[in-house]
Amino acid sequence: MRYRPFLSHKREQASTIEYLKQQLCLRGAGGWRDQDDLGLGGDFPAELNDAINTKTGGFIWWGTRDTLKSDTICNLELPAALARARHDSSYPVVPVFVDLTPEDDAEVIVAALGPSNAEQLLRSNGVEKRRRESRRALATRAARSYVKQLLKSVPPGPIAVDITAFRAPTETHDLTLDWRSVLDNDARRIKPGGLQVLEEALTDIRNEAQARERCPGVCLELSLPLPLAMLVGYQWRWTTQLRTTVETVNPATGRMLRVEPSGGATDVRSELRKMALPGTGPMVLALSVGHSLGATVDRYAGDVNARGFEHLHVPCDFAKEPLDAADIRGLAAHVVNRLNGLQAEGTPKHLLMRAPANLAAAIGLASNGIGPTWVPLYDGHDNYSGGITIG
Repeated sequence: MRYRPFLSHKREQASTIEYLKQQLCLRGAGGWRDQDDLGLGGDFPAELNDAINTKTGGFIWWGTRDTLKSDTICNLELPAALARARHDSSYPVVPVFVDLTPEDDAEVIVAALGPSNAEQLLRSNGVEKRRRESRRALATRAARSYVKQLLKSVPPGPIAVDITAFRAPTETHDLTLDWRSVLDNDARRIKPGGLQVLEEALTDIRNEAQARERCPGVCLELSLPLPLAMLVGYQWRWTTQLRTTVETVNPATGRMLRVEPSGGATDVRSELRKMALPGTGPMVLALSVGHSLGATVDRYAGDVNARGFEHLHVPCDFAKEPLDAADIRGLAAHVVNRLNGLQAEGTPKHLLMRAPANLAAAIGLASNGIGPTWVPLYDGHDNYSGGITIG
């Protein structure tokens, strides 16, 4: 990723910088760290220079008093980054002042870097540690600030965003949110505290996009569990005035399908099964495309003491005969209408999905006034557990 920041730090700060890189990855920017990205057996100074000048799109200096004692940082990394920034205005150098302050420690910074480089660094818009702020909290704030600044430098037009939890980033978008670290694939659950970070990341991007223009465009590619795909859609739904389109590649054909967030009916062949139950729990809505959820719906409804369920199944092989954009919009509109209806009745509701991620995202994009909806995660073995509340 050309926008990945080079993370300049002392090795003794490795654990904090690893956390900073994780926060940058979750929020869209990633990060270049020598312990992760340097080639084995390479020329160390030459590779650092190459990383700063060709492999990264920014530079974050984790500034401590110990950092100023490092010959590599003060005489190689910082001078190279500041030199690039002088002739490339799109390359931000972001100082993070950890146990230093620009006002009180200018002299020691000048002594370590020289007057010219020190003056340029101190002029750069950085992040200062607040009183009683932990280093992890500082790293989180620095990551958020960097991503917000990154969005300001994206050229006019739709922002290309990739969000992935299942594969390594393709590194071809304006932003790539790598959510693999917050998803426990074995337990099929989101790790504690993870959902708050994901929602915060989506909110930051939405707010910055809205600040760019009245109805900003976002072009979205997803590789996510269905509840998270719906969450992304819901956070960027049409009422936020984002013009979000979802793009997916069909594995069988390699063709790209683009879905825009507009409603409408669909004439796709489907089967609807309804059942009233004696329970006093939620109403269970289920949507499956291709492989039917079948008895899984009955079993889940029994487990949650449901008052009933509705299972809409689309019997097609979406690898060979994928749903088209109109089908996805129509199915999404159907699900949202039912969620709206149940919300109006005051009925608690659960939504089970076994469908393409673009359909889950389209449901989120079309949602408005659906109220709290529990969306469990599919465990890959015809069971659902864990999950998130959307709405």
